[in-house]
Amino acid sequence: MGVAFYHLSFCSWAIPASKAATAAQQSIQPNLFSEPSKYGFLGVPVFFVISGFVIAISAESATATSFFRSRALRLIPAVLICAPVTVAVAVLTGVYSAKHGALVLARCWLFPPYGPWPDGPYWTLPIELSFYWLVLLLLWRKQFSLLPHLAWILASISAAYWAFPPAADLGLHRTFSLLLIHHGCYFAAGIFFYRMRKEIRLQDLAGLLLCLTTGPAGITADTQAIVTDSGEPVSRDAALSIWLAAMAFVAASIGLPSRLISAPAQWRRVARLLGLATYPLYLIHDIVGNTAAGAFVRAGLSSEVAILASMIGLLGGSLLIAGIAEPMVRRSIAGRLPMRSAVLAER
Repeated sequence: MGVAFYHLSFCSWAIPASKAATAAQQSIQPNLFSEPSKYGFLGVPVFFVISGFVIAISAESATATSFFRSRALRLIPAVLICAPVTVAVAVLTGVYSAKHGALVLARCWLFPPYGPWPDGPYWTLPIELSFYWLVLLLLWRKQFSLLPHLAWILASISAAYWAFPPAADLGLHRTFSLLLIHHGCYFAAGIFFYRMRKEIRLQDLAGLLLCLTTGPAGITADTQAIVTDSGEPVSRDAALSIWLAAMAFVAASIGLPSRLISAPAQWRRVARLLGLATYPLYLIHDIVGNTAAGAFVRAGLSSEVAILASMIGLLGGSLLIAGIAEPMVRRSIAGRLPMRSAVLAER
């Protein structure tokens, strides 16, 4: 939600070179949501922390093959649904040429590590995959017990990088991201939170502290980049306060999965659907959402009403995708994924 509001309420007017502004045709103006939504970019590092936590839980009782299948069946269906919609809207509205649209659509099924992608938010998917591959390697080697060691490695590499960041990444910024040099501390924090569900150990607290002191360096860099791109003031102190508040919320919620198990079945289904809907919302909100919001403004609505109307439509569409379309696609491709292969054979 935060990332969606960031693109709809802030990037759509503050960063003219962004896909959001192009899709909105410069129609959205500074609005009531602009000030809080400029910090929506923090949704990405917070999501990486949650991902580290959730993936650790899902992997603790998994085999390499079951983990591979579960991740594939989680990631692929939404891309198969959302990418064609996004590209179609982008081509029809002139955001992409037909040739460029065909190119990004043809590549996106492979989750390419480097762009172009169907839409801006896709840049995080290969970074997620980098983390998944590391967890998969532990499971393949039947060494899931080494997960805390992986967390320490990720946290330490990120800490070393942000403690002495190079003046320039020498053109390797994206490669550093894919190697989890930039974002490894976030995934590591999620792992440490996972380990603290049942028992609080001194080494996990120390690792978490390392992550929580390293993360602000990356957030500061992101804040500076947004200021450079937009020319708008973005408070580093406010961003760091929101980040720390989010981490406090995650810490307070680490027992939530076990509490949900004992909740009524209806509540569990609702919570699960809402959680599943965040992924298609993330994939589809930028170009599609800003195209709709821009059209609403040109039809006479205020920027605020247009943004809210677009967001409501995106939420409804994401719930339909997660609840109806994705399960259909998932069933159709589940049988095509090998239960076992030479590469992933259980050792």
